[in-house]
Amino acid sequence: MRGGNILLFETHTDNERNFSPVILDALTSAGFAVTLTTDYTTPYTSYDAIFVSRDYPVSGFLDNVALIDYVDGGGGVYLTSGVGGPGSAPAEAAGWDTFVNHFGLDFANSYNQVQFVPITSVHPIFAGVSGLDSGNGASILNLGTNPDAEIVQTTTGGGAYAVVAGP
Repeated sequence: MRGGNILLFETHTDNERNFSPVILDALTSAGFAVTLTTDYTTPYTSYDAIFVSRDYPVSGFLDNVALIDYVDGGGGVYLTSGVGGPGSAPAEAAGWDTFVNHFGLDFANSYNQVQFVPITSVHPIFAGVSGLDSGNGASILNLGTNPDAEIVQTTTGGGAYAVVAGP
């Protein structure tokens, strides 16, 4: 998708655990109209894609079934994990299980402590990207139940980034 309307959900505005100005500039330079909100009740179905970064347990999870319906209807979801406090990784992973498991993926039950991921993948999603801050994320697991699910970048902590490309 080149251009389109994107909604970025985030709970932090501290430039360390948010969609920093660099990301916002990259998206707008690529022709996207970007709306940033910390209100997780914002309707998102009119957007082409949503980015979801949440602070567990401060903010609740988006409705997993509604997200599945959104993706099945053509919407894109970019989901981050691993922004909760110490000991919260299992509950955070479980909060996204219905959504990510539906597409053949899962989040690990512990944070991987990886702060920066040098990009070595040739996947087109990383065109022009040499590295990404990951901020202590949870590794991504491929459950092997969806042939369209793929771990596209690994790190010492496991799967760092994954995609599910529909037919």
